[in-house]
Amino acid sequence: MIRAIDYVFNVLPPEKEDVPETDDTVAATILIQSFVINVQGCLDNLAWIWVYETNQKDSRGRDLDRRAVGLGEGYWFLRKSFSKPFRKYLKSRKKWFRHVSEFRDSLAHRIPLYVLPFIVSEPNVPEYNRLQREAFAAADYQTYLDLKAKQEKLGAYRPWMTHSPIEGAPVAVFHQQMLQDFLTIDELSNKLLGEIDIFVPGKNISMWGGLCAWMGRIRDFTHCL
Repeated sequence: MIRAIDYVFNVLPPEKEDVPETDDTVAATILIQSFVINVQGCLDNLAWIWVYETNQKDSRGRDLDRRAVGLGEGYWFLRKSFSKPFRKYLKSRKKWFRHVSEFRDSLAHRIPLYVLPFIVSEPNVPEYNRLQREAFAAADYQTYLDLKAKQEKLGAYRPWMTHSPIEGAPVAVFHQQMLQDFLTIDELSNKLLGEIDIFVPGKNISMWGGLCAWMGRIRDFTHCL
């Protein structure tokens, strides 16, 4: 993750104002996509570390289904095994978890995130569209390139990433977001290690967890009748 941050900040520095080369934008996009996948991977790995280090089981004493292992909002069963302070901490990061899920899920299953090559301000849109039509109708390749160059001059660079505009996807400043994601993973990792240090089997089980275990035993008993 650090190397991805270093490379992106080098190829598209935060202070950059002119429209970047296409190759640089594509390279940064590839690194940011890898970074986002690794953020989710870190969360999954941290959840599994907790499961193995504290020997977490389901309500019937069996190994947890892999679909039940995670740290996000939907993994309520595993979250119940944490201490109240750590559950409170995870809850306070609700918006961040949703952000990670938004970009990771789209990247993995629908439309990959990308770095916007440039934006066009509203007053420049009619001229941009006119040049676009003329470029498509150009009789030779050089004319096409000249018209596209004029188009590009109407654009302005912004360090933004998004995925599908049709889905109303969020837009994020990727420099800031990558740093925030890295720092959050680092903070979460240290807190989880502290959680492992204070873990006492049976002490972190909530009333709901105990109820689930009790219901599981009832089901096992009725199956034997």
